[in-house]
Amino acid sequence: MHLCVCIFGLAIINFDSEYGRRIATDMATDMATHVVSERTEKGNKKVWFFSRDAKASFKEQGLRLISKTCSLHGSEIQVLKEDKIYDFKSKLVGGLHIENLLAAITLGFSLNIPFETLAKAI
Repeated sequence: MHLCVCIFGLAIINFDSEYGRRIATDMATDMATHVVSERTEKGNKKVWFFSRDAKASFKEQGLRLISKTCSLHGSEIQVLKEDKIYDFKSKLVGGLHIENLLAAITLGFSLNIPFETLAKAI
């Protein structure tokens, strides 16, 4: 999935797609670095990445999927944000929803929504 969501002046980018990795590479240029260095009123960077790969090598803020469990009862995922692991449970069934969950959680964290609120909403 080539997901790049731009909302509220933020970009939420799927690092697993070729397009997302290209954006990350392009961000290494001086012009992109200037844009990424801008801060929102709450102090967040405007670009966040997410990846299903716990070892993804993006340098910006983002989430990495640590583990996932999918069953007929829903999905459970663990994500790594900076140096902390967060657990989420969802009633969404099927692995195809993992990237959607990652994008939604990344957007929530980028907007400074507390983990407890995100966990209930997911």
